[in-house]
Amino acid sequence: YLFRYVNCQRDGVGAVTSCGTNCVWAIERGFEYEEKTMIEDTATSHKVILQGYEGTYHYEKLIFGTPKDNKDFLAAVFRWSRGAVQLFWLAVFGGRSEGSAGVPFFWLVLCLMILPMAITVFGMLSAEGDGVESFYFSMGLYGCFLTITSIIWFFVMNRKFGYILRYVVLFDNSTYFFNTFPAYFWCLVLPGYMCNAGEIPFEYSLIVVASGGLLWEILGWILILEVKGWSIVEGKRPREISILRSQQMYFVNCPLHGVAFYSGSKSAYRIITGHHDASSWSSFGHGGPGDWIVKWLIFLVSFEIVCISSAIIQLGIGGIDDSARVTSFGVGIVTAMIFLALVFDPFCILISGKARTVTLKHAYFVFWTVMLVLGIIVFGSGFMIIMQGFKS
Repeated sequence: YLFRYVNCQRDGVGAVTSCGTNCVWAIERGFEYEEKTMIEDTATSHKVILQGYEGTYHYEKLIFGTPKDNKDFLAAVFRWSRGAVQLFWLAVFGGRSEGSAGVPFFWLVLCLMILPMAITVFGMLSAEGDGVESFYFSMGLYGCFLTITSIIWFFVMNRKFGYILRYVVLFDNSTYFFNTFPAYFWCLVLPGYMCNAGEIPFEYSLIVVASGGLLWEILGWILILEVKGWSIVEGKRPREISILRSQQMYFVNCPLHGVAFYSGSKSAYRIITGHHDASSWSSFGHGGPGDWIVKWLIFLVSFEIVCISSAIIQLGIGGIDDSARVTSFGVGIVTAMIFLALVFDPFCILISGKARTVTLKHAYFVFWTVMLVLGIIVFGSGFMIIMQGFKS
């Protein structure tokens, strides 16, 4: 996913950053590796790109790297995330002298892109008054945002200021780990609340949600097709399964990024204040993060199963007369099943060492298990009613 989809986009602005293997540095003099962080290849890329060099992606297999087993790969993910946290704090506080990719790029992207979007979104969410007033306020705020950003991007897309687009890539390299924190809301809080409370925790219009979701998928599909056209290698386009794998790893790896933020922040403090060298690392023999993920996946799979069971039991006991309650339980069950299916392959690979294929046999087993549970619930409810009748 990274090398075929993402790097083909970064190549368009000359901001492909090194991932270690297969990188060639075509710099004749003045080249020096940036060795303060645990991702010295990315930190060095940031430094030379800010010096005016370009990073390009060459679509050809020239060498082979040594593969990692599953736990060593997860340990590498933890190291990359921890190094990105170090790079983030250096970018905020360290300045160019610390090899951080410099304060200017970070604050420039933050002010030109992130803050306008944040102000617009939170301003629209905080709009008060009746529906008409809120709508006009929100649309006015969005119109201002669209006008300002259009003016900014008009100058950015000009060749004279096109280098600013490289700063967006550097900003992403230094902040991507923040994206992991919403994962807990989607895979734990949301299905847990809906499957147990029988309520959807926000108000929505079904037409707006459905049309907006469909539009989002269409735009995403168009973008994928466009990028696939850029990244043809040996006559082949990248497979879309790589996007699914990245979505799976987003939920699989989220504990690693949380721990990396804590440990990376501590080491970044030592780097900035005491000029500590945090670049030491090893590629193999570190199963700790892999063990964390095994425990996390066991918990996540168990949690989703409990959520689904809870919703089914409550539906069996309370009946299906309340349509809003049934809808909420139904959405909760579907949400939990989506996350269960999403992490199923990684769970099987890390637990048993190989993937498991879900067949109709498995589906039938689940179906009859659910029917048995519902039957027990109905029978138990009827039995309790009869017992209460005898007592009365």
